[in-house]
Formats: sequence, C-alpha cells, structure tokens
Amino acid sequence: MPVEFLTDEQAAKYAAYDGAPSRTELERFFFLDDADRALIEPKRRAHNRLGFAVQMTTVRFLGVSLDDPADEPGYRRQTKSQANLQEGRHSLARKIFHGRSGQLYQRYQDGMEDQIGALGLVLNALVQFNTRYMDAAVNQLRADGFDVRDEDVARLSPFARHHINMLGRYSFQLPDLPGGLRPRRDPDATDEE
Repeated sequence: MPVEFLTDEQAAKYAAYDGAPSRTELERFFFLDDADRALIEPKRRAHNRLGFAVQMTTVRFLGVSLDDPADEPGYRRQTKSQANLQEGRHSLARKIFHGRSGQLYQRYQDGMEDQIGALGLVLNALVQFNTRYMDAAVNQLRADGFDVRDEDVARLSPFARHHINMLGRYSFQLPDLPGGLRPRRDPDATDEE
C-alpha cells in the first residue's frame, strides 16, 4: 500500500504498534472466539498457528498486517495461550485415552465405542477436579499470607495431569462420600505421615 503521502512520523507508526494495547483493546481485538480457533487449528505446527493468530489479531487492531511479526508488543503470550487452549485439552484427552505408551492395548471388542464415548465425561471430570483443587489451594495460600499474584493465577491450567494415574479402569459408581474437598496436603509433612 502506498504511504508516500504520510509524514515521516505517520509512516513510522503505519503497520506498527504504538505501545502495548490497553486491556480493553486486548479484549476487543485480540480475544479468539470459537470461529477464530477453528480457523487457526488446521495450521501445520504450533509456531504456524501462533504466527497466524498474531497476524489475524493485528489486522483486526491496526487494519493491516505487520511487515515483521516480531515487532508486536507483549500480547503474543495472551494470543498464544488462547490458541493453545484447545491443544491442552486435546493433549489431556489423548493421555487419558492412551495411557502412558500412546497405543491401544487391546484389539477391537464390542463396547469399545462406549469407552471412547465416556472420554469426554472423564476429561470434564478431571478438569473440574483440577479447577476446584487449584482454586482451593490458591485461596488457602492467600489465607496463609502468601502473595499470590493474579497474573500467575491466570496462567494456571486445569489440564495438569502429572498427579493423575492414567492407567487402570474408571469407575462411575461412587461410594457415599461426605461433601466438600479433602484437606490440603501439608507441604512440610513427610510421606510417612
């Protein structure tokens, strides 16, 4: 696009960010909805998806794409976290379905579709479990006087899975349990206690 008619100052600001976008601008121009994520998802690799998302949101905000995508201010992390949200969910679902070795252990059997159909239920239960316990842990840390920053809490993911045994069978017949959460583990206690 010709820019000869612009002053030097205007030309320097054309197709470039003039500082970081405000919180309102981030929410208005850089939020990725379901349609955006569906458009981004087919891109080949994570860096392709991130680059596409950065350029797409830049066009929304500036009206033009950047000559050098590395010139954007610090919103790339927010865009990347939104683009990777579904990837985290898919990764957790694969881990639940395949266990540690990433393969099916049995040949096809009748009823196997029911196991796959229950995957969404198990995935949602795990995300809800993680969310409740992370929220309780953050609240307890704050009550104990620790400085827990909101920007750190915003980066917590309910897709954590290292504390979950992915092997075995899932039972949906729960015993009669008292309501509420289990007590939080004392970080200073030994494993024998």
